[in-house]
Amino acid sequence: MTPEQIAIALDELNNRMAAAEAVTLSPTLTQLVNSRGMQLRGLIFAGQSTDLPDKKGAVDYRSDTDTLRLYNGSWVDVATGTVPDAASTVTGPDSFGASAVVGTGTAFAREDHDHGLPAAPTVPTGGTPAVVLGTTAAAGSSAHFLRDDDTIVAFDTTAPVTQAFSDSAAVGTAAVAARRDHKHGMPASPSASGGTPAIVLSTAAAAGSATTFVRTDDTVAVFDTTAPTTIASGASASAGSATKAARRDHTHGAPSLATPKTSRSIYIPAIDFFLDSATNATLGSTPNLTRVVAYADAATQGAFTVFRMPADASASQTPTIRPHWAPGSADASSHAVAWNAIQLAITSGSVTAAGNSPGQFGQAATHATANVAFLETGSAFNVAVGPGDIIRLTIQRVGGSAGDTYVGVVNLIGVQIDYTSTI
Repeated sequence: MTPEQIAIALDELNNRMAAAEAVTLSPTLTQLVNSRGMQLRGLIFAGQSTDLPDKKGAVDYRSDTDTLRLYNGSWVDVATGTVPDAASTVTGPDSFGASAVVGTGTAFAREDHDHGLPAAPTVPTGGTPAVVLGTTAAAGSSAHFLRDDDTIVAFDTTAPVTQAFSDSAAVGTAAVAARRDHKHGMPASPSASGGTPAIVLSTAAAAGSATTFVRTDDTVAVFDTTAPTTIASGASASAGSATKAARRDHTHGAPSLATPKTSRSIYIPAIDFFLDSATNATLGSTPNLTRVVAYADAATQGAFTVFRMPADASASQTPTIRPHWAPGSADASSHAVAWNAIQLAITSGSVTAAGNSPGQFGQAATHATANVAFLETGSAFNVAVGPGDIIRLTIQRVGGSAGDTYVGVVNLIGVQIDYTSTI
């Protein structure tokens, strides 16, 4: 039986003999009781008796076999042999981290035994902090610890840089942090200033190179004092090359409409003439008939008409009157016809019975063949007329004049009026 089993048995024995009186035990049992520091009470029987009462808590010690029994519903052997001795040695001291062991010894441990402790380990000491701020965590190798009131170098006294415009971003390499209330220097304000505008007007945008700016109240040279050109009739379009703009209310010079530019004609056929003393007639035969006014030889005969001067006629001009006629019969040689043109500008209040004559005019015909037309070079009006004027015109043949050498009837086909146009 191990010392632990003996100790358990004695504890059980002590607990179950509450009604017994103290007895003197054999030396061996006494030694066992004393080693436990106990006083046994209860029903204790000693010797070699086998007639023991089966009473719970009864103890039987047999000195001949040096055995101890306990009754607990049945007899149970508690101890056999001699009581183990106390241990005379102690293990240890164990080192830090040693494992627990049950043990194999048969001696019991004394109550005041001491295993001892391993030597105290070397305790780290505090030192000056050398913590480094970085971008990744890393274990250090120092044998010192940080005190709770140490000061770590997290900042330095270097002032932040003054940045320049267009600086690139940079992570930085400093091993200290920026203070929460730190401040970077700012670059000086740009020194650009206003200048006299030199903006150029053109057909395409282009970046300039000036270092000055335009103020909100600057005046830009958009216009100049050069007058626009006078556009000539028939002038071609042109993009121009001036670097100035035209003012909104500018005007170009225009050609004067009073300056005659072209000569034009109107034609009055014989059918539009009213007879004075001449005769209406036709030339040719059906279907080739031409209406004419026939003037007899050796007499003064006439026919008249009324027409309006065209709107494009220039003012105060004297148009040319040109009779268009043909001989009534063939003649052996060229002869002239004496014509007279009486004209009157009919306006409000004018005397329509009056008239003005330039005098006789006419030229030798270049031929004298019957029914072949001839256009006189004519004679100018002897009164000035203008656009829109209403003109009464009388065409006479002065057949009895010495200037009229043509013998026979002449036929007036019509009269051509040549005038000067403003366009």
